[in-house]
Formats: sequence, structure tokens, C-alpha cells
Amino acid sequence: MNIDIFNIPLPDFSVVPQLDLATGFRNVRDQLLKDHVDTMNPIRYAALTDEQKAEIATYRTALLAVPQQAGWPTDIEWPTKPSWL
Repeated sequence: MNIDIFNIPLPDFSVVPQLDLATGFRNVRDQLLKDHVDTMNPIRYAALTDEQKAEIATYRTALLAVPQQAGWPTDIEWPTKPSWL
């Protein structure tokens, strides 16, 4: 599981119920959406290049798709945030 970028300690999967684990990682995903995408200032968004707008759309779509990954919720590949965000 690749969550090192968030500095979150890995839970002991043998004792964490899958539902709680899934809820926790959905909360991580939702916070990333809130922090980096969904609350972007409209003026800042308007100033982005078309390429940057495409990158942020791709990143947002990838975050929303995290729970559909085959290894969910114990083997997650977190999408990479655009470096300019």
C-alpha cells in the first residue's frame, strides 16, 4: 500500500475491519479532493492553462476512482497530484 506521501502509519490489517478501513481511506480521498481540487479559487482555475485544467480533471477523476481499484481497500495506488498544485 502506497500511502507514505500522507505520512499516515499503516494500520494492522489483521485487526481493522474492512469497512472501517474503507471508510478511513474514503475520508483521506475526500480530504485530498477538498484540499487540492474542489475548493480551488475560481479565479485561480480560470488562470490555468488548458493542459493544467486537463491535469486537474484527470487527478480528480483518479481520486474518485480509488475505491474501484481491484485491491481496495488494502492495496491502493494513490494518484499522483500534479506538481504545480
